[in-house]
Amino acid sequence: MVADRFESSHQGCVSQIIGLKLRRNSASLFSRLAKDVISFEVLKGACILPHGVLFRGNAEAVIRTKLINSGYLKGIIGLPANLFYGTGIPACILVLDKENATARKGVFMIDASKGFIKDGNKNRLREQDIHRIVDTFTRQDSSNPRHARMVPLAEISDLKNDYNLNLPRYIDSSEPEDLQDIDGHLHGGIPHRDIDALDRYWDVIPTVRASLFKRADRAGYSQLRIPITKVKQTIFDHDEFNAFIKSTTKLFGNRPQDTFGIGYFYVGVSEPLKQLAPILLPLQDEQGVEMFYNVGVTPWCHVTADMQVVDSARSRVDTMTMFGLRAKIDF
Repeated sequence: MVADRFESSHQGCVSQIIGLKLRRNSASLFSRLAKDVISFEVLKGACILPHGVLFRGNAEAVIRTKLINSGYLKGIIGLPANLFYGTGIPACILVLDKENATARKGVFMIDASKGFIKDGNKNRLREQDIHRIVDTFTRQDSSNPRHARMVPLAEISDLKNDYNLNLPRYIDSSEPEDLQDIDGHLHGGIPHRDIDALDRYWDVIPTVRASLFKRADRAGYSQLRIPITKVKQTIFDHDEFNAFIKSTTKLFGNRPQDTFGIGYFYVGVSEPLKQLAPILLPLQDEQGVEMFYNVGVTPWCHVTADMQVVDSARSRVDTMTMFGLRAKIDF
């Protein structure tokens, strides 16, 4: 966090670089953050601020423009609403960095507003939510444009945006609409766009598509070649599908002593135990999934790596991901 102390010697520097006279009695957290980072003594800074600083006008608009054009603004992270006590408004994290500022061509934005869990009357970031934010920002990962993207300075400074940094302008985090095809409902047939949406499967087994579907009697629609009850078996019997399965399993063909698998477990907690101390130790049924790979180092030595995702019996504990490594030696 940026310190709240500012030496008077910084004021002339800040006024000169920002080009704005900041009065002490009206300085906001945003202006104080800008002062500390733009001053020559601080290279990096981050601060949690209300979303208003991203789009309000007047002094804050001038500060935004200067920080963007100077390259000091490295990233913006939008947080969920109702995280903090005393207010329900959403906040954001501004990350400022003077290192390599002149070479910076964009602002990395993350919309993390949907990653949280309800905790009483407030929202709370889970460990997995924090990990996703940190990992995405560290790697500058723009693979999911509905969550994060690197926004070019040219887009931010464009007349339609005019240095407005409101996240919905740049990241559409809304869930894709489940489109209903009225014509298909009324006249039958499967819309091509629904079949095309499975393209990640057709990329691997392209001829399976032709085995399942044929063109309908009107443009833009297909229909099944076979009864719907035989779709699963048709896929399993297809030569291309079996060739794909063999190509993946042959990776383990030269390790006959190795085993791997996935399992589900469920532990039911009795009602008397749940009611024993509902306030001090609230309990619930526990369940989870475990994946493991058992490496046969020798016929008498096995090493197993596993991962468990557990919804804990303690209701106030986040869903946990645990990794394990164990060895077994037969005598």
